[in-house]
Amino acid sequence: MERVLEERPFFTRVQFSHLSDGLRVHGFANLPKGKGPFPVVVVLHLR
Repeated sequence: MERVLEERPFFTRVQFSHLSDGLRVHGFANLPKGKGPFPVVVVLHLR
């Protein structure tokens, strides 16, 4: 996790990155507040 982008009443949005085959991949995640379990959606976008 690199930084918090925004705080909302029901979630916190964070920016993250990781290395994949020598390339740095960036993304963001909305982390729900409260007790889980929570469903997950993964969206990939290529340029």
